[in-house]
Amino acid sequence: MLASLFIMKQQMDNHSDVPLLSFRDARILVILQVFGTPKDVEQRLEQMAKRHHKRKLDIDYCYSKQAQNQILLSS
Repeated sequence: MLASLFIMKQQMDNHSDVPLLSFRDARILVILQVFGTPKDVEQRLEQMAKRHHKRKLDIDYCYSKQAQNQILLSS
């Protein structure tokens, strides 16, 4: 329970830096900070950055499609 609260607090504290940080990402990073090597942490951060970039593009695409549909419906 405390671990979940800690990870949720980390998510909220880092929301401006990493807005798409999932609970899973935060949990993996905490585990790697304790048990992993710096190289492992760096690899995970790179993977997260790529995944977050793709997710952001997908979110933006969905919002643009939604806006287009709203325009078509209101015409």
